[in-house]
Order: sequence, then C-alpha cells, then structure tokens
Amino acid sequence: MIASRPHDPTTEMRADGSARRASSSRLTPNEAENAAVRRAVMLTLTYSDVFNYPLRADEIWQNLVVPAPKEAVAAVLDELVPDALSRTEDGLYCLRDREQIGPLRQARAASAIAGWREAERFTRWLSHVPFVRMVAVCGSLAVENAGPDGDVDLFLITAPGRLWLVQSAAMVLRRLAWRPGRPPFCPNYLLSEHELRVGPRNLYIAHEITQARPLFGHALFARFRRENAWTLEFLPQNRPEDDPAQPAGLAFLRPADASDDSVDSQEPSRAQAPSRIQARLERLLGGRIGSWLDAAIHRTLLYYYRMRLRRHGWTLDEIGRAYRRDRQTVVTGGYLGAIEARFVDRAQSRLMATVGLSEAEAHDLVRQTFHGTARSDASAPSAGSSATDSGLSGSAASDDAPSGPPGGDPVYAGILGERYGDDVS
Repeated sequence: MIASRPHDPTTEMRADGSARRASSSRLTPNEAENAAVRRAVMLTLTYSDVFNYPLRADEIWQNLVVPAPKEAVAAVLDELVPDALSRTEDGLYCLRDREQIGPLRQARAASAIAGWREAERFTRWLSHVPFVRMVAVCGSLAVENAGPDGDVDLFLITAPGRLWLVQSAAMVLRRLAWRPGRPPFCPNYLLSEHELRVGPRNLYIAHEITQARPLFGHALFARFRRENAWTLEFLPQNRPEDDPAQPAGLAFLRPADASDDSVDSQEPSRAQAPSRIQARLERLLGGRIGSWLDAAIHRTLLYYYRMRLRRHGWTLDEIGRAYRRDRQTVVTGGYLGAIEARFVDRAQSRLMATVGLSEAEAHDLVRQTFHGTARSDASAPSAGSSATDSGLSGSAASDDAPSGPPGGDPVYAGILGERYGDDVS
C-alpha cells in the first residue's frame, strides 16, 4: 500500500551542505522546515524551467515535491527573490536569469485557445467512436505551454479488448479531421478501462497524469486518478479529489453561463444512450469478430512499431511494453531520458549555488526527487483497488522499469531541444 505520509526526498539533506555535515541539533525545527521548503521550491521551479514554464505561487505550492503549508512556501519565495528567483509583474516565478520565459508563457496561453478549439472539435468526433470511454487533453496543451506548431495530444480510455480498434479509428479520424494551418491531433496514449495503473513511477509521469484535462468521460478520468494515487509520492499536494485549475482555453470552451450545447452537456456517458450508429457498431464488434479484429490490428501495428523503433535503439522488450494489448503509450520513452538528464543538470547546479549542497549531495537529492525511493511499493495496489483489478496484469516490474535507451529516444531528445532549447543553465 502507498504510505499514508508522502515520502520527502529532501529529508536526508537536513539543511544546506555545511549544516548537513555539522550536527543536526544546530537546526531548530523551524530552520529545518525552512531549509526543506527552500530546496523543494528550487526543485519544483527547476523542473518547470525544463519546459520554459514559470509558475504562479499557487502552482508552486500545488506542484511542490514535499508537503508544506502555503504560508511557508510564500515566505520562502520572498526570501529567494531576487538572489535565486525572479518574480515578474504578472506574479510568475522563475529561476534567476530566466525572466525571458515569463512573456513566453503569456504568449503560449493566448495561442492555446486555438488548440483547445481543435481538441474540443476532435473530441466530439471521438465521442461517437465505438468503445471510446474517455478523452482527455494531455501534454503541453493541457497546461497551455504548446508552441504555435504544437500537436494536440490526447489520452483515451477504451472498453476492454477494443483498444486497437479505437486506435485505428482515431488515426483514420485524425487524417479526416486535419485542416491546413491547424494543429494536428495525436491520440498517443491509450488505456483499457480495466488497465488504468500506469508507470514507470517518476516525477515526469506524475506530472503527465496530474496535468491531464478530461473533455469527455469525467467519472472514468476521476477513477484513473484514484487508481494512480502513487503520484502523491512525487506531488503530495496535487490530490486526485481536488478540482484541477481550469486552463484559460478550457474556460473559453466552457464558460460559466454555458448553454446546453457545452462540452459538459454533450458528454455521451454510459448513462445516456449512445448514438444509433455507435450502438450498432458496438453490438457488431462486441463479440468474437471484434476480439479477432482487435488482436489482428495489434499484431500488425506491433510489427510496424518494432521495425520503426529498433532503428532508434529500442529493444523488442521495451517496444512490447509500450504497445501492449491493453495500452499504447509513448510517455514511458520518448522525452523521458532527455527530460531527466536536463532536470538533473539544471537542478544540481542551482542547488549547489543557492543552498550550499555539495555536488554529490545535490546529485543524489535530484535523482531521489525524480525517481522517488519507495521502489519496493511499485507493485502494491493503490488505496481503493485490489491486486486483481489494479491493471498491472502481473507485470509491475516491467511497467516500472526504465524504458528506452540512455538519454531517451534520440528523435524525441532532438524534438525537446528544438522546443525548449539545448542550453543547460
């Protein structure tokens, strides 16, 4: 079971480097808490800096890597400005000497409305596809940090045993729905509704889960969050039961005085009758024919992915874990290695400069923050789930294992550099 008290990856560093080497009795409880919050704030802002994304004070608190009162976070922010952090006129915080990313966030938030329009349009199409149970926006658009040429990344949950039927239908719709000058759709993360537990467990995947925004199938998305309550180990104040902050683009689509044709009112949940075509197709493909067809599509696409991805250093085992019968994901590979390397480099240098940790101490602390330390709990079901319905399919170790070649897929590492720059500061 997940520990009731989230792991604090900074507790092993009692204060700054010199204080750690001295006796811990020299620190009062308030000083020890302040030192832990200082490190956590620096780690949280350094992670967001990897994506050129400054944060408001409330966002820093919500995404802090250790539990801390809002008042303590606010006090530390005041202490760190201007020596370690900068604060813009709009109330955004970023690392010192990185003030240029403040206007970038504002510009991307304004351009995100077009992406949310496209996401809403494509979701209406997908909501009529047989066996689609949930659609959410994920990736950079979910936090309104996509560039003007960014994709609309979508996360889908499907009926059991029909994931690859949905995947193939979504790819066909993607081609039909695309229009010149509009952001393309990428339904690149699919899960079966009976296989909702995901991994590997690290800071990046925790952010991917907590920042996703559902447009259809909200109840199932809430269940998905509960099934992945392990994210509290990494983001202890970003809880599944809390309502996520609504992005401006999503608020534009669903204003407070929305009429009956809003996204919410159009959500075709299982409580409502599906469309006539959808119901007929689900009856037709709900038995052996659908099972055979889904398996055939999976075999064909798995062969294609093996041929394509092995050229980039992926093994057959890694590809098989990413493209299983019950899930299709690129989250556990792709950017993961490149993001970890960039985060470690930036956070290590900042911690050494601002809180006085040695190079080895800073490196260990950053690695703990990214990967966590409760690896022995990786196969334990979350609260409210059992070993049989946890979605691990008896393969927890493989899901939580590092995936992809060192440094991540070089193709995705290159894309990361193009989007967020190659400098490490």
